[in-house]
Amino acid sequence: MPILTPEERIGQVLAGRYRLESVLGQGGMGFVMGGKHELTGRSVAVKLLLPSYGAEAEIIGRFFQEAKAAASLNHPNVVDVLDMQIDDGEAFLVLELLDGQPLTDLLEERGKLPPEELFPILMPVMDALAAAHEHGIVHRDLKPDNIFISKDLRGRVTPKVLDFGIAKLTEGDSSVETRTGGLLGTPHYMSPEQAQGHKNVGPSTDIWSMGVLIYECLTGDRAFQADSVPALLLQICTFDPIPLADRAPELHPAITQVVHKALARELPDRYASMEDFGGALFAACREAGVVLPATLEELFPQHRPTIAPGELSAPPPPASEPEPEPVPAPLAKKPASKIVPMLSAVAVLLLVGIGAGLYLATRPTPTPPPVAIAANTPEPTPEAAPETPPEPPPETPPEPAPPQDVTHRVISEPAGAEVVLDREVIGEAPLAVTRPGDVASLEITLRLRGHVEQTISVTEESPEEVVVTLPRRRSGHRVDPVGAPALAPR
Repeated sequence: MPILTPEERIGQVLAGRYRLESVLGQGGMGFVMGGKHELTGRSVAVKLLLPSYGAEAEIIGRFFQEAKAAASLNHPNVVDVLDMQIDDGEAFLVLELLDGQPLTDLLEERGKLPPEELFPILMPVMDALAAAHEHGIVHRDLKPDNIFISKDLRGRVTPKVLDFGIAKLTEGDSSVETRTGGLLGTPHYMSPEQAQGHKNVGPSTDIWSMGVLIYECLTGDRAFQADSVPALLLQICTFDPIPLADRAPELHPAITQVVHKALARELPDRYASMEDFGGALFAACREAGVVLPATLEELFPQHRPTIAPGELSAPPPPASEPEPEPVPAPLAKKPASKIVPMLSAVAVLLLVGIGAGLYLATRPTPTPPPVAIAANTPEPTPEAAPETPPEPPPETPPEPAPPQDVTHRVISEPAGAEVVLDREVIGEAPLAVTRPGDVASLEITLRLRGHVEQTISVTEESPEEVVVTLPRRRSGHRVDPVGAPALAPR
C-alpha cells in the first residue's frame, strides 16, 4: 500500500468512526489531524505515528502504554485522551480538540511575558506535572510548543500539557540518541542528565525544563544558546545561564532566586519536587507583590493563608456558657498618689488637735470678766440647709429592635458551584443567600464536578461577600479507552 502524506489522507475514515478533515501539525515521530466522530459529530484531534515507526510493535506498545498513563491522570490541565485504536495495522490516538494557541505563538507575538500573566498559565501546568510525578510519569519534553493555552466557549483560559507520556517514548535508551539524522527531543530544554545520556531520568528533569521555560518567557531569550547541538549540550552541562537580574532587571530578586534554583546542575541542589518548585514560586510572587488569581492558592496549600474554606467565620459561642465576669485588678496595682497626701493631712490634723488639747488642759483657768446680759435677746437661728431635689425615676430602656435578616452573596472559585442548604440545592454560585435574623449560623455546602466540595458557616460575623475556593481533585480513575465504544460528546 503506498505511503500517503497527511494532506492526501484528508477524507479518510479511521476505525469506521473518525473522519480526517485537516492537518493540524507534524513532529519528529508523528502528525496530528483534525477530525470528526461520524456518529456524534464531535470534533477531535487524531494523532498518528509516522509510517517508519508504525511497523515496530515495541514502539506501538509504548505509544499506547504512555497514552493510557496520561489518560489515567484525569487532570484538568492535561489534554484528554478519548480513544486509542489500531486500524489496518496503523496505531492512532484520539484527543480532545483544543481551541486557542500554543505558548510558542504567544511568545512570538509578545516577546516576553510579565509574571502576573505568565504564572497563571504555568502554575496549573506545574500542578499537572506534580500529579503526574506522583503516578510515576515524567514528561521529559517540556517546551513552549507542548503547553497549549486553551479557551472554552465562554473565553475562559485553561492551559493544557500536550504530548504527555509521548516524550518518554522518544528517548529510547538515551536522551541524545539520534534517529533518521535528527536529535529526539528539544535540546534547548534538556537537563544536564539528559544531555549526558543518562537512561533513568526522573522528575528533576521536568523541574529543570520548567526552569528553562520560565527563564525564556520572562526574558524573551533562551537560557542556553549555541551554534551546534554538541556545543549546546556542552554549555548545558558546564555553564550557568546569564543571571536573570542582568537580562530582566525589573524582576524581583525573590523570583529570580527561585528560577535559578530550578536550574542547578546538581540534582540535590534543585527542588525536591515540582510541588515544592511551584510553592516556592507562589511565595516569591507574594513577596514581590505580584497579584495572582486566588484559585492558584489551592494548587500549593503549604503556601496559602492559614484560614481554611470551612473557617471563613468563627461559629457563635454556645448559649449555655455565660460570659466570664470581669476580674477586678489587684489593690496593689492601684495608684497611691492620692491616698498618701490624704493620710498625711489626717495625721497632721490629729497631731494639732492633740497638742491643742494638752495646752488647754494644763494652763491656769482665768477669772471670767463680768458679762452684760441683754434682755430678751433671741439666739440666732441657724440657716436651714437647702433641700436636695428628689432624683428622677430611672428611665425604662427601650425595647430592643428585633434582629434583621442579612443577605450574603456566596461566590465560588471556580464559578458555577451548586449551593446546598439543608440538603437541598438552592442554586449556583454566585448566589444571594438570606440568613434570618434569629438564626445564628447557616451551614452551606458548595460542590462542583471535578473539585472537592467545601462546607462553610455563615454567621453574623461573615462578610457580605463570602468567597469559597474549591480545590481540584488531583487524580481519579477513568475507563480504559482501548476498545471502548464511540464516546458521546462532553
